[in-house]
Amino acid sequence: MSTLCDIVCRRVWSILFRTLHLGAMGAIGVLLGGHVFNAPVDQLRPTLCWAIGSGVGMAVVETYPSPRSLLQGWGILLMLKLLLLCTVPFAWNHRVPILLVVLAMASVGSHMGKRLRHSSPVFRNTYDNQLAAKRANQECSPTVQPLPR
Repeated sequence: MSTLCDIVCRRVWSILFRTLHLGAMGAIGVLLGGHVFNAPVDQLRPTLCWAIGSGVGMAVVETYPSPRSLLQGWGILLMLKLLLLCTVPFAWNHRVPILLVVLAMASVGSHMGKRLRHSSPVFRNTYDNQLAAKRANQECSPTVQPLPR
């Protein structure tokens, strides 16, 4: 069971990394534009590292304490985006199409419905099954009686 402090601290870190990542993804327009217009590599590399680092940080915070959530729809997309971003330095001639795919995946992933975002093809559980299990668990749990005065 998480304490209030754990929840608040996790939320603070989540917001911090999400903000950094949004800044990097906002900068992905700069990064993508820089690659399209052949800006110097030294100017593009820090933004690429920023996008990768903030994505990794966000993944770590969002998956604590269970990394199983990385095997849900959102986690799979996140890992694929990070993998693609990490290929940019090694596939330099293909960097613009790679960044366009990352941008498209980010857009699709951020607007994906709950059923896809929280389903896991690996564990064969769907969002509906998770809700049913949660409801069944709540129905089976003993009710808490107030203390007598």
